[in-house]
Order: sequence, then C-alpha cells, then structure tokens
Amino acid sequence: MLLVARHIGFDGRAFHHVHAEEGRQAGHAEELVGFVEREVHRVHALGFEEVRAPKKLVVTGAKNVHEAHHQFDQVEFHQKELLPFYDRHLKGMDNGFMDSAPVRLFIRGADVWREEPQWPLARAQYVRYFLRKGPSGSVTSLNDGGLSTEPPAADETPTAYAYPDWEWTSGVVANGPDGRPDPVRRVLTFTSAPLAADLEVKEPEHSQLTQLAH
Repeated sequence: MLLVARHIGFDGRAFHHVHAEEGRQAGHAEELVGFVEREVHRVHALGFEEVRAPKKLVVTGAKNVHEAHHQFDQVEFHQKELLPFYDRHLKGMDNGFMDSAPVRLFIRGADVWREEPQWPLARAQYVRYFLRKGPSGSVTSLNDGGLSTEPPAADETPTAYAYPDWEWTSGVVANGPDGRPDPVRRVLTFTSAPLAADLEVKEPEHSQLTQLAH
C-alpha cells in the first residue's frame, strides 16, 4: 500500500491530508518513492494520533500516487478541503469547520465518504495473515503464493527467488509470451482465497518478514 501525506498546521491546529493507494510500484525508482511516501505517511499518522489540539484528517481514495498529487494540485480540492481550515484558523471565521467529525475517509469500492470520530478506528479488528506457498491459481507470477489466516506448517517449503531477475526489462516488469509487459510474471505474489463477504481494509498495518540470503 502506498500513501501520500501532507500536513498543514499552526497555532496548535493541525490538518492532515492522506492518500491511500493499494497497488504495485513498477520500477526501482518508484519503489524508493513508495518507501519514502510510506515513511512520510507513518510519521503523519503517528503525528495525528499524538496531537492534542483540534485536528482534522482526510484520507482520499485516489487510484495512484499520480492521481493523488494531481488531486492536491486542483483549485477545487483546496476550496473544498483546505479553504475552510484557513478561514477558521487564519481569519477567525465561525464557519463550523471544526464542528464536524475529525476524520473523513473515502471508501473505495463503495465510492462514498465516511466520517469517523478517531484514527486509528477504535472498532477495527486486527487480523493476522500469513504468506503461504500456494498455488492460489489466480496469477502466473514467480510463485503464485497464497495468503491465509492459517499459519504454515513447520515443514512448508519457504519461497525462494533470485534477485535481480534476469528477465526484468523495466524495473521489476518482464515481458510475457506475447512480448507485452506482464507486471506479475517475474515477481512474488500472495493471494487469498475468494472472500465470502466484502472486506474493508484500513491503516495502520504491520508486516513482519523473515528473509534469508544465499
């Protein structure tokens, strides 16, 4: 998951704008950008939790980092999301901006905005998922690994791969049999079984990986 975060604050007030994107970065440069953006978001998220003054958090649903930056550059976005903040705390206007819920989330899939009283969500249920050997039968990646709430058995074979991959042609993207770029052909994937019901995933998440180099 890639996130873009911006912070605006003064006189003890804070406004956080965060973009959450689920997806894959295509190249090494974008992987570095993704890492930096995630670290920035982590700092902002922790900062929002620690702020004890009046504060606001907006989590958008832009499809990728480019759309997120484009969204932030639009006059309409500033007029809707930031101008009321400025009017209230720079001009002292009683515009009701701080009367609404402190957190607004865009729910992708449902394509609706939702207000929340806090962040992280107090009602969130934390679930542990394990990377499994697979196959999941869903993609033609290097491993077609599985993703499950059931931990692997002690004798389950670990996933192994060579880095860098000799078939990569653009970042970590290789070409498929038809000669066209195939983003998953030479990377690791871990896919769950089909969901029995809609699942909503929100920050924060934590990953723990064990890696052995040979």
